[in-house]
Amino acid sequence: MGGILIYQKDICEDPEMAALFHQLVFASEPEQAGDLLENNDYRMVMIHLEPEEKDGWQVASLVRGMPGYSLTPIVFLAEDRRHERRAFYEYHCYDYLVKPIQQEEIIKVVYPFLIQLWMKERTGKMRVRSEGVTRLIPLCDILYIESINRSVLFHTTKGILTVPYLTLKRCQMEHAGVFVQCHRSFLVNRNYVKRVDYRKKEIELPGCLVEIGSRYEGTVHQEFD
Repeated sequence: MGGILIYQKDICEDPEMAALFHQLVFASEPEQAGDLLENNDYRMVMIHLEPEEKDGWQVASLVRGMPGYSLTPIVFLAEDRRHERRAFYEYHCYDYLVKPIQQEEIIKVVYPFLIQLWMKERTGKMRVRSEGVTRLIPLCDILYIESINRSVLFHTTKGILTVPYLTLKRCQMEHAGVFVQCHRSFLVNRNYVKRVDYRKKEIELPGCLVEIGSRYEGTVHQEFD
C-alpha cells in the first residue's frame, strides 16, 4: 500500500484530514494497527497520544519492533509537551505536534511523503483485461479515464482503449495519487492538467477539455489550488 497509517481512538475526531489526503488509513485499536502494519508497507505512522492512556505508546512500540519499520517516520500528536522527550529519545520520532493542530501543520509534515507516493505511482502501470488479454497501461500514457455504458475508456497519448466491466472507483482507489475525479464520469491524470477553468467548469489537457461536475468542484479546488 505504501500510505500513511494513523492511530486514533476516535476516528471521527479529525474528519478534515481524510478529506485532505487519499493515502490515509485509520486504526482505532492497537491490535488493528498491528494487523495493518504486518500486512502493508506504510511510509509514515501518525499516533494520537490520548491523556492517561497507554495504547498510543503500544502502537509506537509495535512500529519500532517490526522488521522494516525501524526507520519509518513516526509523528506524535499530543495534548501537551510532557511526553516530547520520550517520543524523540525512546522512539526516535520524526515530529511531535501539540493539539489543537492546524491543517497547515499536518500538510507541512505529510506533504513530502505524499509526493514520494505520487512519484512512485506516476512511474507505475495499470493492469486491465480487455478482449481476453491482460494489458499493462503505463500511467504516464493516460490523459484521462471516462466511464460510459458499463465500460471504461482510457484516453491515452496513443489512442483510446475500451475496458468493459471496470469502474472509475477501482481505477482511483488503486492510483489515487495520479488520478483526480472531476466529474461522475471522468478521472483526469494530474500530471497532464494544463489549466483549470472554474468559470467554464472545464479542465484543459493536451488536445482536449474535460468537464468539471458541480459535485466535484470542491475536490478539484483541493487537488489543484
